[in-house]
Amino acid sequence: MRKNFLILLVAVTAQLLTSCGGCSNRRSVDNREVQRDTTIKVRPYSMQVKGYLSDMLEIIDGEYNLTYTTEMPRKIAIQVRVKSIGQGNPNDYGFKDDSDGPLYITICDKNGAPIAKIPELASSYENDGLLKDMMRKKDENWISFDGFIYNELPKGVATFIITSKEITPDETEDSSTLSEESNTSSDDKEKWDKILDDYEEYVDKTISIMKKMKRNRPIDAVLDYPALIKKSKELQESLDEAKSSKSLTPEQVERMAKIQLKFLRIEK
Repeated sequence: MRKNFLILLVAVTAQLLTSCGGCSNRRSVDNREVQRDTTIKVRPYSMQVKGYLSDMLEIIDGEYNLTYTTEMPRKIAIQVRVKSIGQGNPNDYGFKDDSDGPLYITICDKNGAPIAKIPELASSYENDGLLKDMMRKKDENWISFDGFIYNELPKGVATFIITSKEITPDETEDSSTLSEESNTSSDDKEKWDKILDDYEEYVDKTISIMKKMKRNRPIDAVLDYPALIKKSKELQESLDEAKSSKSLTPEQVERMAKIQLKFLRIEK
């Protein structure tokens, strides 16, 4: 979640730069928004699903569409058809933890070598029910993978590999987390609440500027831009401190996610 926070800080600023620098290019002649998604055809380098589910799942051969949003936030996504080839454990923790995984896709070149700067993409937790059913019976389903990248999509993308990674509840980590939460002082909580207040104000201001750009009011937007850049740097420094100190409570992490959704919704 904290990583997504950092991505968003970069994303909203870059979006503003794009808007200010290229207003005339954002619309077509009939004044409709221009799509900036890129689609690349990729194939499985191997049909085998590697890892602990290798005897239960297999990739169906064919061409698949890897979509990439060229404007920030840079989202990368792919859907792959997977079939069951053997029975497994439908009660696997990875199918009921409400987190992404247990399948992970690695984007590769034509020789099956991973492409640098493209992170491993996890299967959506929304597909857990499908995977669970596939442990009981032979079936085929589309499985979704997505994520965000900082840089432009590197050249050479051609194939992919899917790996399964077993997910288990970590009681030691849970106990450690509870201990850290109980030791969080009220001063720390107030400090991070104030930073989240600033974060929400920053996102609201960015959304306001983006709306001005869409209403063809670039001058008003440009006047607000310098203060926004300064605030972005301050928030990034605060985020780095939050990561190193692990001081955010679960409630604060949840609030952070809700603030992030504000920006993602305005992009749709």
